[in-house]
Amino acid sequence: MTNIHVKIVTGHRFLDGFIGSSEDIQSWIGHVSKIDKWTQSVKKLSDAAKLEPHAAFVALSKSIQNEWLYVQRVVADSEYAFIP
Repeated sequence: MTNIHVKIVTGHRFLDGFIGSSEDIQSWIGHVSKIDKWTQSVKKLSDAAKLEPHAAFVALSKSIQNEWLYVQRVVADSEYAFIP
């Protein structure tokens, strides 16, 4: 008898987003640690804004904000990730 190694998944990363159930999406966003990276980036930008407010605004609007918008568009039920 031949063993067939099949992995059954209910969700998977797709085009830097995620397709799957709400539980799978929450697990994916948590494990990828996107939230931690975004939180650290915003803290660094807030420190930089004290000396260079315009540069900090440009960095936020051209980089981090676009990541947030992309995740909100391609990942359903991701609003809880933006609480921190």
